[in-house]
Amino acid sequence: MDGLVGQLVGHWLGEPHHSGITQLLLDLANQCDAAGFQLVTVQVVDLLRCTSEALSAPALADLIERSSKLRAQQGMVAMTEWFARQERWERQLAALAKLNTSDKGADNSAAQSRLISELGRLSANNPPARATGCAS
Repeated sequence: MDGLVGQLVGHWLGEPHHSGITQLLLDLANQCDAAGFQLVTVQVVDLLRCTSEALSAPALADLIERSSKLRAQQGMVAMTEWFARQERWERQLAALAKLNTSDKGADNSAAQSRLISELGRLSANNPPARATGCAS
């Protein structure tokens, strides 16, 4: 199961698949299928479908067919589609863009806090003037 979770996270982060992991995931899919763990089987097969190396594995064809039937029957959603896959450069570019705006937001919120506390202090020390009711 650790291999599945790690590979799912790696898939979402756009990391390359390791060559030896395909056989491990294929073994996991077969074990889960034999044990009746349909949800895990479907997720492993979907992850295997995302790798070009796995598409050439002849043992995967039967699992893909059964997995597709299970997904259709039970309405399962592929975990590989939970998050949009991002390449490393996309994440780095987004982080750089946030660096520029996060500093301004912190200064702005601190300035707003100081303004609110100053207004509160001023209104406590100087109560509003009362209307005298005199008509001129």
